[in-house]
Amino acid sequence: MVCKVWRWLRCWFPSPEVFEYGFETPSSLYRKISNIPLFLVLHVHPFADCILIWLKVFVTIMVCAVISDRLTSPDFPFFYASLGASASISFANPTSRFAQPANIIFGNAISTFFAVTFFNAFDGAIYLAAAFSCACSIAVMQLFSLQSPPAGALSLVYRSEER
Repeated sequence: MVCKVWRWLRCWFPSPEVFEYGFETPSSLYRKISNIPLFLVLHVHPFADCILIWLKVFVTIMVCAVISDRLTSPDFPFFYASLGASASISFANPTSRFAQPANIIFGNAISTFFAVTFFNAFDGAIYLAAAFSCACSIAVMQLFSLQSPPAGALSLVYRSEER
């Protein structure tokens, strides 16, 4: 058993004999490190893309927060956690099926409906309401193929925002 674990660890973290120590340039370090399986799964995006994603997320969250602040009453909960997760999926990985507008909009609507319904129906039993709202919202999203992971979490965030 120990031998299998050691063999697996040696695959991911090679011994110092693998590297030739001496003067290193960035390209020689990249060539050496790129052969290690641990670094084969990492992908670094260009810096310009990261700045553009940051700008899109910043503007989107700022516009939604200002609209929410201006149009809703102070006791109305605004779901920043779900919105941040949706922005992360939409802008960082726009080709994902979870990033499609229908999934985000209708998934959040379904989850909000069940959260409000069950938390008002089971006012004293918070745990029961949380379990029902999360389970029902995920099942209905699955039924209509509108899966949205942030929307699944929205039904749990609803009650925590009220406190």
